[in-house]
Amino acid sequence: MQKLNETYRYFLSNKFRDNPVIFNWLLLMLAGVIAFPDYSLVSKFMITLGIYWLFFYGSFKTKLRQLRKHKWLWLSISFLYLLSVFGILYTDNLQAALRDLVLKLPFLILPLIIFSSPEIAGFKQVHKYFSYAVVMVSLSALLQALYLKFHFGVDYMFYHEFSFFTEKHTTYFGLFLTLALLFFVDEIFQKRKIVLHTVLLFFVLYMMYINGNRMSFVASFFGVVILALAKLNLKKIFLILLSFIVLTAVFTQTNFYQNRIKTQITQSGKHNQIRLRKLHWTAVWQTIRHNNLLVGAGTGSSRDYLYQKYKEVHYDIAYLEHYNAHNQFLEITLDFGLLGLFLLVLALCFHLYLIIKSKNWHLLALYIAIVVFMMTESILERQSGVVVFSLFTGLIILSATKNKY
Repeated sequence: MQKLNETYRYFLSNKFRDNPVIFNWLLLMLAGVIAFPDYSLVSKFMITLGIYWLFFYGSFKTKLRQLRKHKWLWLSISFLYLLSVFGILYTDNLQAALRDLVLKLPFLILPLIIFSSPEIAGFKQVHKYFSYAVVMVSLSALLQALYLKFHFGVDYMFYHEFSFFTEKHTTYFGLFLTLALLFFVDEIFQKRKIVLHTVLLFFVLYMMYINGNRMSFVASFFGVVILALAKLNLKKIFLILLSFIVLTAVFTQTNFYQNRIKTQITQSGKHNQIRLRKLHWTAVWQTIRHNNLLVGAGTGSSRDYLYQKYKEVHYDIAYLEHYNAHNQFLEITLDFGLLGLFLLVLALCFHLYLIIKSKNWHLLALYIAIVVFMMTESILERQSGVVVFSLFTGLIILSATKNKY
């Protein structure tokens, strides 16, 4: 028994403690499981990573020194959690506010780990694991859908129906596909495994088509343009833009796409998607004006007034399904008023400043893609968006400040 205890202590002191291989493996696995259907995997790996970081990886003094060095970087992400804590003081729905605090813990924990750890994997490696995991999940979902289609005649190859296999809302899976696509595009531009990455690129494009989230194409377009401007000559940039236009034209003529943009009927008449979005945001803005304009309604506050506004403008589906703001800037203003909006915009500008200063256009392309999604989606209201934003943004701005990729 004594010999066994000595062996155990030796293992802890020499193999397990302060081991960057173990720490970074846990970090990479966390990035890899984000796209997996099982949501609990993300929580399990985040808890495991947090325990190892807290008790076994580096001394308290070392972590505190690193955190002080990166305090503004940490605050530029963790303020999203601190806002939620502040919003509890005046919310009208304490139970929902407490659930929101649990949901948004990654805003506090992941930046704390990222900005206090002495040896941490580069963003490129994390992005690689994440992108290949997205491909694996996509392939698994596609094979399941094809099996049901050919053996039972049940067609799940369509938008929300396909999300039955990914177990992710089409918005978040669209974001995952966009981030993966930009990884493969950059690898092709860098002339790394061109054949493999070209195949994976077209596979991801096909999955974006099936997933049916339009913003994934828009965000990908902006990201690819940034990468192309940084790394290609004008002739190649023109060919890429022409290919994208042709591909978009082909997609828009398919029955699938026509069904996605077809006119919807409300009590006030027929409306196209632009008109519906205007109705949507009009109701949200009226709710913001009804709340405290400076600090909003508080964390997890009741949205009954917003739902009633949906009803008044005859946006029936939004009223029945209790839509959120579908815009991250409006979403944060609902809960935290102009104060929250100012802090969010300030943080995004700070991040963009650091990235542009580093002249790392890959980081810029990814960050712009995330911001584009914020324009029409409330991506920070579910675990998938919270974890992706916390992890990716933290590593992106850390890489930018170190000028290391």
